[in-house]
This record gives sequence, structure tokens and C-alpha cells, in this order.
Amino acid sequence: MIEFAFGAEYGINEKFAISAGYLYTKSGASVDYQTDLSYSLPSNTCGGGFKYQLNPMIDINLAGSYTMYKEGSGEKDHNYAGSGYLVSLTETYDKDVWIVAIGININLGVSKK
Repeated sequence: MIEFAFGAEYGINEKFAISAGYLYTKSGASVDYQTDLSYSLPSNTCGGGFKYQLNPMIDINLAGSYTMYKEGSGEKDHNYAGSGYLVSLTETYDKDVWIVAIGININLGVSKK
């Protein structure tokens, strides 16, 4: 498996910060592992977010990411309608994923100054 990532956060002022990041993943899964229900493809993910400090103990976060998977395919033998006849089919695996999240950070016991 190969993964590399980088990210950064920049504080605009005492209350606001923005962040951005990138992640590349390649699992190295074999063609035999891939099925229509479970597959692993190389991917690129880009993300970003905003942070607002409500008070010294509470931060509100809003973020999103977009993952683009590299298309993959595999040759599979299927039992046609349970008849015992095997049919060879090519399955194609491809997807893109959007994620949006909101979060609250509560800082207990440590005051921000």
C-alpha cells in the first residue's frame, strides 16, 4: 500500500482559519480481490475547510472533500441464473465520492490565550 498526504491550516485572524489538503492512495489490491460489492482502487482526494472559534473552549468546523477513483476492471466468471453455465463478463469499477462534514471541537481543561 502506498499513501502520501499533505495539508495546511492558515489562521486568518483570532476567530477564523482555513485549511486544505491532498491525499493519494494506492492499495495494490489484485484483480482477484475486486468484486462488484468490494473493490479497492487508486484514488486522489482533495479537501478543504473553515474553522470559527465561538469562544476559547468551542470551535465550529465546516469541511468537505472530493475523492476521485481511478477506473478499474476485471474479468469474472458468473454462473448464469444458477444453471451451471459459466458466462465470462468484464466488470468495471469506478466511483467518485463527495463528503461534507460539520464538527464541534470542545477544548476541556486547556485555556487558549
